[in-house]
Amino acid sequence: MKRTNLNNKFLILPIFIVILVSSANLSYGQSCGFGCLGMSGVYAGYGVQKYDAEQFNQMFLKLSPFNNLFEDNSQFGEMEGFRFGANIVRAKFDFLFITGKAFYQFMKEDIKLEGEGSSGKYSEDFKLTQNYWGLSIDLGVPVFRFLDLKIAEGGVTLRSVKLTDLRIAPDGTEEEFTYVNKKYDIDYFVGAGLIFHLIENYVSVEGTATYSFNSLTKLYDKNGIEILSPQDSKGFIAKGSLSAIVQLNIGFPL
Repeated sequence: MKRTNLNNKFLILPIFIVILVSSANLSYGQSCGFGCLGMSGVYAGYGVQKYDAEQFNQMFLKLSPFNNLFEDNSQFGEMEGFRFGANIVRAKFDFLFITGKAFYQFMKEDIKLEGEGSSGKYSEDFKLTQNYWGLSIDLGVPVFRFLDLKIAEGGVTLRSVKLTDLRIAPDGTEEEFTYVNKKYDIDYFVGAGLIFHLIENYVSVEGTATYSFNSLTKLYDKNGIEILSPQDSKGFIAKGSLSAIVQLNIGFPL
C-alpha cells in the first residue's frame, strides 16, 4: 500500500486556517469573543499515530484464506484521523498557563490487498478504527507574543477498537467479518508542543507530539470468541505509540 507523504497531509489544516481567517468578519469576532488563549473554547485537529503492530500484521494475514495470493507487503502501523474537543478551562498568567481539555478522536487505517488465483482475482479490505474519549491537562509558558511553549501535557483516554475484514471472491461474492474489543481500554499519554497565535487572543494553532501508553491484547468475533492464540500474548498492538496532532483553537471568553 503506497502511503501519502505526511507533510502534504499536514498542509490541510493550515490551508483551512488561511481560508477561515481571510473570510471571517473581524468585527463579528470581536463582538462574539473569538478569544482563544486565556479563555475556554473549542478546537478541531488532524493527527497521525505510529504504533508497533507486529503481532497484528501476523494475525490479520492468518485470518485470510487468500493470504498466499497477495504480493503486496502492506502492514498496519500508522493511523490517521481527526480530533474534536473543548478547552474546558484555560487559565493564563504572566509566566504560565494551565488548560483542562476534553476531546473525542477517531483514527483509521485501511489496507487493501489483491491477488490472482486459479479462479480469477481475489481482494480483501481490512479497516482498523479506534475511537477515543479523553481528558487532559497541559502546562505551558509564553515565549514570544505570538508563541507559547506547551511544556507538558498528560491525559487519559477510553478507547474502542474495531477491525472489519471484507473478502471479495472472483465471482463478486462478498463476505465480511467484524472483530471488536468487548469493553473500552484505558490508556494514558504524555506530550509537549507549541501554540502559535494567528490572531492574538482570537485564533491559535496548536501542535503537539505525544507518547501513549496503550496496547491491544484482545479482539473478539461476533460470537464473542477471542481470536488471539496463546502464543500471541504480547498482544495485537504492543505498548506505546507515537502521535502528532495539529489543531485549530477557537475560544469564547467567560
